[in-house]
Amino acid sequence: MRIVTDLYEGKAEVFACDGCNLCVESCPTSAIVEENGKKHVDKELCNTCGICVEACPKRIIYMTDVAQVCNYCYKCVDGCVYGAMEVG
Repeated sequence: MRIVTDLYEGKAEVFACDGCNLCVESCPTSAIVEENGKKHVDKELCNTCGICVEACPKRIIYMTDVAQVCNYCYKCVDGCVYGAMEVG
């Protein structure tokens, strides 16, 4: 999930995976796999090339030490100190 806020307009847009599989198809090392309906990155296979980040039309994949894909754990919702997010 990616949340984009516009502080001037007071609006927020939430982007979540729509299952297009462009990240899976673009990964040269087949590091992005789906289990139980959720995608995750096999850290042993990820070479941090960033191709999946560029391929994702929703921009919900990001790089740390390896690529990361939102898996809907909702820690961002629970951890938001402003209570600005909810699951619905």
